[in-house]
Amino acid sequence: MKQLLFVFVAIILFSCNDGNLDVPNFNFADANIQICGEGNKIVIYKIVDNEAIAIGLDNSQINDSLFVNEQVLQPITLTKSGTNTIVYRTFNDNPGSSYFCSDIPPVSPLAISEWIGDGKLEMDVNIEKEDDNDGVAAEDEDLNGNGDYTDDDTDGDGIPNYIDIDDDGDGIPTITEIKYDDTNNDGTPDYLDSNDDGDSVDTIWESDSEDDDGDGIPNYRDADSSSPMATERTIPKNTHTIYYITAIVINNLTWTKNNGDIVRYDVFDGFGSYQDSKKVEDNYEN
Repeated sequence: MKQLLFVFVAIILFSCNDGNLDVPNFNFADANIQICGEGNKIVIYKIVDNEAIAIGLDNSQINDSLFVNEQVLQPITLTKSGTNTIVYRTFNDNPGSSYFCSDIPPVSPLAISEWIGDGKLEMDVNIEKEDDNDGVAAEDEDLNGNGDYTDDDTDGDGIPNYIDIDDDGDGIPTITEIKYDDTNNDGTPDYLDSNDDGDSVDTIWESDSEDDDGDGIPNYRDADSSSPMATERTIPKNTHTIYYITAIVINNLTWTKNNGDIVRYDVFDGFGSYQDSKKVEDNYEN
């Protein structure tokens, strides 16, 4: 990481000062944030054509799970010469991701101009949404329509439907059952129905691979095949995905160009926000 941060200071600038103040807009909000590094040393950067903005951090608050844990970090002081820095550069060509992430600082492209900043970096990590990615939109899993996704739990396992990969608890994943709508035409879609075919055996006791009468329909969806298995189907471990969004704001930011020009922002939000996600395993209540 020493090499990663080295490119923030060890460059040769090919520019001249013509006496005019040429101020970029420093707005990269629509570009995707990229990150490299590990542990408490990372580089957060954005590239648009021949321009780039980057934050280099070496701080105890930084870790590999930083962007996937809901939290508000203590402000981090960014300085021109410290280990926590922010820099904006223009180049004679698109720098590409290797510019900030190479172990050895690249010799090209050439930096044309540079602005280095001082300020207070604030990062606020929040949960944007949670989803089981089972093919049913979260809003459609709000069965009682009250806007609270957490109080709809069809199988009573303690895991709300919107993050439950098996809503009815029959051992057949919801993403599989939504393909068949309502097999027994009882008004309850298969993914919410504990007895899909309406016979005398609940789905959890019927095979999803065997076809006793050879009609091409597996037993659990065939009312004509009611032979229970010796043991009920094992309920799969439940996992769902938590999506996070990190707002990146720098307060009292002062940009200083390599020729001495200065631009100040009370609040700089031109870096935009960063999105990340993680998959978690849920525990059943029963």
